[in-house]
Amino acid sequence: MKGIVLCGGQSLRMGKDKGLLIGSKKITWAQQAFSLLSKLDLEVAFSINTHQFPTYKRVFFSHKLVPDKKGLTAKGPLTGILSAHSAFPKEDLVVLACDMIEMKLEVLMHMYNQYQVHPEYDAYVYKDKFMQEPLCAIYTARGLKKIADMHKNNLLEKFSMMYALDQINVMYMPIVPENKKAFLNMNTVSDLQNV
Repeated sequence: MKGIVLCGGQSLRMGKDKGLLIGSKKITWAQQAFSLLSKLDLEVAFSINTHQFPTYKRVFFSHKLVPDKKGLTAKGPLTGILSAHSAFPKEDLVVLACDMIEMKLEVLMHMYNQYQVHPEYDAYVYKDKFMQEPLCAIYTARGLKKIADMHKNNLLEKFSMMYALDQINVMYMPIVPENKKAFLNMNTVSDLQNV
């Protein structure tokens, strides 16, 4: 199993690369997510888009960077997740978006425990009512292979994470009220001011 920090978004609404923003802990958001995933005793890598590589290699070791795979036609976070699967095809992946800066270790630990207790699922995803949280989740190598094979054979009708999840066997875990804040995505400067 490997941890993957998702940093490859365009950050258009924030106006700056979110992974390289400095948070309250005086480290970048990407480093903060890296540190959190590392507490699960995982080897962790950063999923980035190809344009980010020159900047990120000045901040992080090159061998920790997983650029989007060339030729992959998927869009959004699915691109980063499938690229990480291509880089580590036999590994189950714990993914965490770099902009979930309020994420708590106990939320990740609960998810990891469910993964260990219920190995029959392809993915382990938190859900609040009807809203899935696919950017803090565990994806098994077997589940990702199903999605990757569908993509390869032009069978993925949409590139949304929700559509991809509908194609595999997912264990959905409820988000308890005290952990709702952990799933906030910081997309704009005003999001930060509301925390």
